[in-house]
Amino acid sequence: MNKVLLNSLGVAGLITLLVLAYVGFALLNLEKKRAENEARYQCAVSSKYEIRDGDANVSFPVKEVYKECLREKEID
Repeated sequence: MNKVLLNSLGVAGLITLLVLAYVGFALLNLEKKRAENEARYQCAVSSKYEIRDGDANVSFPVKEVYKECLREKEID
């Protein structure tokens, strides 16, 4: 009986370890994507150009400045 319990605990421990490794890997990828999106946002805001179009203001990044900023932050 002790051997069955020990084997069950070993399998449960291994499954728990695999789940934790998967969650850790997923969180690392999520953090990497968040950092990349933040860098893109900062580049877009820093190179913002606004024009008035009727009743609305239209803003967009200046393409050359935006691309240079992304290149400096090593984002393709």
